[in-house]
Amino acid sequence: MPELVFFRRGEEVLRVAVDRARVVLGRGDSSDVAIPDPEVSRQQVALLWDGQKCRVEDLSGKGTKVAGAVVERGDLPDGADIELGQWRAVFRQHGASETRTPPRRRATPPACRAGTRSAGSPRSCA
Repeated sequence: MPELVFFRRGEEVLRVAVDRARVVLGRGDSSDVAIPDPEVSRQQVALLWDGQKCRVEDLSGKGTKVAGAVVERGDLPDGADIELGQWRAVFRQHGASETRTPPRRRATPPACRAGTRSAGSPRSCA
């Protein structure tokens, strides 16, 4: 199953299976994968998976940088990276993760995953 591998400041922080026909990345709560970065639009980019190949569609209106080029629409080849503010997501056609992840995912820095957040703290550690 294809996946996105998220990096922040060079460190891998999250793997997300591309397990639906459309997966939206963005800062907003309505995004399928929330990226806590003010440089990212509420709905930045959609990944469109047809079972064979993946395409990207910019939702921000200003373009999304994919494999170093700003695009509005296009194919997403294996190994291509998507720049999302301080975050980078690398598309893997054949992902290593075989477990199914929940539909709503939040890109969370390692400090947050390590349990340093208290129950009353905000949802984002960014």
